[in-house]
Amino acid sequence: MLPEATTFICRSCGLEKNMIGEKRRFMAEKGYNSKPMFCETCINTRLDQIWETPGERRMAVCSDCGCDTKLTFVPCKDTPVYCPACFKKRNASA
Repeated sequence: MLPEATTFICRSCGLEKNMIGEKRRFMAEKGYNSKPMFCETCINTRLDQIWETPGERRMAVCSDCGCDTKLTFVPCKDTPVYCPACFKKRNASA
């Protein structure tokens, strides 16, 4: 027998959502016994913002010379980024 449906309020959109019994049973089997905090729509929207498409280039400013450069990764806020020329210089001196 499947567990009954559970309602919860999504922290992101504020809408009341239902979690069907089958999904609730799956979550319980995996050790998640509490109600979800976000609906699937909000989770998928956030993942789309985080994940990048393969080959996508992001623009950034080199921390050494200040020129624009294209990155193949998502830079962290605290970490400096370098253009290819400055990156080679830094690796050669290390």
